[in-house]
Formats: sequence, structure tokens, C-alpha cells
Amino acid sequence: MGFRPRTTSALFSGSVGGAPAQDSKQNVYTVARNWEVDPKAIRLYNQHYGALDVWGRKTASIAAPQWVGTSQSLCSFQELSRTEFYNDFLEHFGLPYAMFSICQPAGHPDFVLGVYRGLHHGEFHSSELDLLHFLTPHIRRAFNLHLLISDLKDRSARMSTAFDMLPTAIILLGAQGEILLMNRAASAIVTHQDGLLAVWNRLQAQRPCESAQLEHVIGRTVGASGGNGDSHGNGLHPGGGLQISRRGRQALQLLITPGRNLTIETASPVCALVFIHDPEQRIRPGQNVLQRMFDLTPAENRVALLIGDGKSTREIAQLLNVSPNTLKSQLASIYTKTNTARQSQLVRLITRLSMEPSV
Repeated sequence: MGFRPRTTSALFSGSVGGAPAQDSKQNVYTVARNWEVDPKAIRLYNQHYGALDVWGRKTASIAAPQWVGTSQSLCSFQELSRTEFYNDFLEHFGLPYAMFSICQPAGHPDFVLGVYRGLHHGEFHSSELDLLHFLTPHIRRAFNLHLLISDLKDRSARMSTAFDMLPTAIILLGAQGEILLMNRAASAIVTHQDGLLAVWNRLQAQRPCESAQLEHVIGRTVGASGGNGDSHGNGLHPGGGLQISRRGRQALQLLITPGRNLTIETASPVCALVFIHDPEQRIRPGQNVLQRMFDLTPAENRVALLIGDGKSTREIAQLLNVSPNTLKSQLASIYTKTNTARQSQLVRLITRLSMEPSV
């Protein structure tokens, strides 16, 4: 946002621009944006002279939400000339004059736009102040828009990261049944192109009869979420489940449910969620989760994970090349540490922990 580089000089003769980001509580000032300012000046200001900025401290003390004024109205040149900020910084870079605009965009009360110029161009005139005053509301709106877009991008990135951490495959659908977002687990299933496909941003099945059924359930679920009602017109249809066949493997199990009152930052409202279960996929907790939570030894951790995978004690003994007695001793220790009494309880514990997001 703000003026484009050469535009600042065109509007205010011989001027350069900057947007100091102020943290008045910490008495720290840094340049968030700048136009035609010497990069060395920016670096020195951020490293040292921002903390000595007399003008910054003065503007921070102004209570008005909107204010436009010159550096001379903040402090006299006589006062300024006695400071390190002027003698070692402003004079060195030839920037003794400035005018400022407090824009106060939402949530950023300390945002100030500064326009600076040298001695040979003289002080800023009232007509230039009037122009800056006229531009201030537009600058504030532009900065608010910039902040809003940045915040949306940031929230979307955080949501996508959290979404990808879920071990369950999930796909979010919009009002027309279009794919809005799928997490990493779902993307891996769809990318494999075995049974379930994504074609023209729509979910399809490889078998035509299953694809038609999938389309019907999605349409009915999306309609219920949008309040259009199901085939009986009651608007309360809970969605549906179906199986999608695969080549030489067990069928995928899909549960499709309405997305009522779901507030997620996506391009369009979420109207349906598709949960995909692959019966052949063993979901484990993170590699070291059990070890950290229950103080298991590395050997006990390996055994517990294999138990969670559905392996028998005989298979585990063969895989790890340990004797049945050694394995029995390790299992007894695992049961004690995890507060379980038998293999089925341990499997349930591991399954529950597998559903928790992990990095």
C-alpha cells in the first residue's frame, strides 16, 4: 500500500517516504515500508536510531486518531538539533524536514506515514499538508485492506497446516459440490487414482454406477446443508455413507455429512464434509508419541506400535528377532506403563492416540 516510489517525489517535491512501525510501549521504532529512502539509512534506523527517534516519540504521544502535521510542529529545529538522532542520522542523510500522518488503521493505532526531504527543498508548505490530509483516509483504507488480506492469508495458512496434521482423510465441498480443500491424507488417496478420483474439481468414482451414487449423495447432502431440503423436502438429511471399489484392494469407505455452521476460511462456504476411511491403512501415532507419553524404552515403543498395527505376538517376535520370553517381558512392562491390562486395551489406546494431530 502507499505511494509508488516515483509518485512520492511527484506529489511532494524532492521527498522520500517511510512508514515507521511504532511500539511506543517499548520505545522501539522500525521502518515497515519506505519509498526512495537510502537502504543504509533504513538499516541504521532499524538497528539503532529508531530508539532515538524524537519525532516518533512525539507522534506516539498524540491522542488524536487522525492527525497531520510537520516535524516543526512536533519539536522546534533548535530542540531537534541538540539530539543524536539529528546530528548523527538526519543530518548525515540530509533529511531534516518531515511531515507526518497518523492513519490509525484498525488494530494498528501506532501506524504513521512520514514524508521527508532535505534542507535545499525547505520546509513543507500548508498546501502540501492539505494534500497529505486529503490522502490520509485513502491511505488508511488501503492499509486496512492490506492488513485484512494478510490476516486472511495467515489464518488460511494456519488452518491448512492444522488440517494437514489430521491423520483422517477429509475433503471439504462447496455449495455446488466442488472441492474446496482436502488435507494431505485425502490428497494422497485421490492422487493414487485408485477408485476415488478428482475430475474438474469434483469427486468421482472410477466405476460409473458408484460415481452416480456418489454424485447423488453429495448433491443431497449439500442441499441439506444449504437449507434446500432433501428429496422429501425436510432439509434434515444427515448425509450418507457409501463404498468406493478399488483394484485388488478393499473398498474405500466414505461418510458424507452436511457442513452446517462450519466456519472455515475457504474461498466459498463449506456445505459438506467427506470423511474417507481406508481399511488397509494402519494409522499410527507419531513415531515417538508413545515413548514420550509413557516413558517407554525404544524397544518397548517398537513393540507397542506393532501391536497397534494388528500384529500377533508371534509375528512381532519374528520381525524383531526376539524370544517369546523377551517379548512377554516387554509387553508386561508396556501394560504397566500405559495402565492397560491386555492387548485389546492397548490397541484401543493406540487407536485413540492415532486420531490426535501430530507433527
